[in-house]
Amino acid sequence: MKHTLLMLMLIPIQAAVAVAATTTGFNFNNSQRKRDALKQNLICACREKEGLCTPQIRRDIESMIEELGPLNPTSNSARSPLLKREWKLRWTSEKEINLFLTNGWSNDISQTIIEGNGGASKLQNNISFVRGGFFSVAGEVNTDSELRLRTNFEFREATLDLARWGRYRFPPVGKGWFDTIYLDSSLRIDTNSRGDILICESCEN
Repeated sequence: MKHTLLMLMLIPIQAAVAVAATTTGFNFNNSQRKRDALKQNLICACREKEGLCTPQIRRDIESMIEELGPLNPTSNSARSPLLKREWKLRWTSEKEINLFLTNGWSNDISQTIIEGNGGASKLQNNISFVRGGFFSVAGEVNTDSELRLRTNFEFREATLDLARWGRYRFPPVGKGWFDTIYLDSSLRIDTNSRGDILICESCEN
């Protein structure tokens, strides 16, 4: 008798758990589908507008980012291992970088972040030239002690490779920070200390 009463008491609890699990799964699947659709729309827009950043284009990109941002699956992005890999630039508002794209000097711009040996992580930005050679800047990055999205960087060296015309090294001037406001295994969105936006896809995909 006691066993029967106990079982009857547990039935509503089991039912509630089952409903909660179903609802949670439903909400998760909905969020995943929405995130995937927003990502696809953003990447398509970036590829169509590569190298271009009029005020209207920037507003359109920012609008898509605002929709995608709340679905960011990586809350502590600056410290996430997902950040440490090679990333291919898909769109940026940085005028200096867009100059290489719109003039046809480059169609391959990337950034690589790797774990340092017992110290700061390493960062390298690379612009490969269509006719051979490249321009790159390298430095160090550190996470901010208070802001979970922020990475501080400082460039240490720059290299200009002009293929058959030689390679030249010189000290770069530049330091600042970037906030990774969206990060998963395939997509990364940054805003930075210059007020610019960078949208990248992982080279591992």
